[in-house]
Amino acid sequence: MTARCLLLLGASGRLGATVRRTAPPNWRLDVPTRIELDLQRLASGDTGPLEARLAHAPPEVVLNTAAMAGVDACEVQREEATAVNALAPAVLAKVCARAKVPLVHVSTDYVFGGIGSQRTGPYAENAVQCPAQHYGATKAEGERGVLDAGGRAHVVRLSWIYGSAARAFLDHVLGQVDGSGQAVAVFGAQRSRPTPATSVSKWLLALCDLLARGQAAPSILHPVSGPSASRNQWARAILDDQGHDQVPITEAPMQVRGFSKTAVRPVDSRLDGTATMRWAEQVGMPALLDWRDSPSSN
Repeated sequence: MTARCLLLLGASGRLGATVRRTAPPNWRLDVPTRIELDLQRLASGDTGPLEARLAHAPPEVVLNTAAMAGVDACEVQREEATAVNALAPAVLAKVCARAKVPLVHVSTDYVFGGIGSQRTGPYAENAVQCPAQHYGATKAEGERGVLDAGGRAHVVRLSWIYGSAARAFLDHVLGQVDGSGQAVAVFGAQRSRPTPATSVSKWLLALCDLLARGQAAPSILHPVSGPSASRNQWARAILDDQGHDQVPITEAPMQVRGFSKTAVRPVDSRLDGTATMRWAEQVGMPALLDWRDSPSSN
């Protein structure tokens, strides 16, 4: 069987690295480096390197996992965040539309959670964007640019991704366990949905396979893994999973043990994936691992 070509952007990132690791043999991954395909240059309208790549080895699908995902860094480095998260995806989508190549663009639950028409989740696929900080605002703008470009473009929103390449919250929780019985401090009020990186990577690859075969898919997708949770609930599950069931958890502000935050975090950015998961079941997409079955690894 001839392998299909997938152009994967952001392969060195938390999600992209997992996609690269889990890709089955029926996909041949084209993985440009940041030098080969500079998103800031793309944002400025320099489409030459991208168009040359599409012409040289035409992919069946483009999967964009690239982003400036540091929420606090985005608050400080606003121009770079806007270029990478907002402008580059729009240009990418236009080039893909002209080349008639399907595009899957990964976004985030952080396009929600600010002041808007719906102040609390869960947020359905068609909910009005209401970001709480610059990172969310740039990702929201990027979504609009992708969907306005025409072509076969799809936005996939994900939340609280965790796994071997995405350990920030896991390390924050487990790094506080010192054997003394001292409580682990987390910003417990924040609510969303943990998403296992390996499981959702396989789901994304299945979506790409479906698109490569010419099948249709919704323009906005919310693949969800188990029920929503607070940071407290997720931290409790992590500790129990690692054998630290006697370690207590305490509420903490965002500034705690080196976790000083510049940007506002949404208190409630839960995604409602009812429509997405119903569609996914109908077309035979793989089921996602329930995060509660593996809350600290996947």
